Amino acid sequence: MEKITFKNSRNLNINGLFHPVDSDSVIILCHGLGGDNSEWGRFEPTATKFNEAGYNVLRFDFGGCGESYKAPLILENHLDDYKSAISYLENKGFKKIIVLGLSFGGLIATKANDSRVQALILWAPMTNPKNYRWEERFSTSELKELKYDEWIEIQQEKMLT
Repeated sequence: MEKITFKNSRNLNINGLFHPVDSDSVIILCHGLGGDNSEWGRFEPTATKFNEAGYNVLRFDFGGCGESYKAPLILENHLDDYKSAISYLENKGFKKIIVLGLSFGGLIATKANDSRVQALILWAPMTNPKNYRWEERFSTSELKELKYDEWIEIQQEKMLT
């Protein structure tokens, strides 16, 4: 496994991890909303299994998540990051690109509808709007911050509860 960095179309750094094997096929793992390239520990064993099956694996952090550039979580930015990951792999010579999208990552992959991707694997994809009771998840001060700034920074420990 090696740390990698590539740029999106806005010249911002996207950071991730690449799990190599001797193959021209690669699977991109796209995490959910507010996650990161580990996806709460799910993506490491997933990458290992795909490597054992003969696939290279790229897992990366969308902007605003993990170690990539800091920004609000915006669909258009995530779409750009996703397409930039595909371009990065194409430029590395990969011929067969497959995407596994978990939750919001599945929404990104389907909305992008990128013809360079040969197959999509959707893991609990976000497909319809859902009404959340945000006051059960966030404190009054966090909700005020969200209303004022239109975004809040969430610690991973908070998302696990």
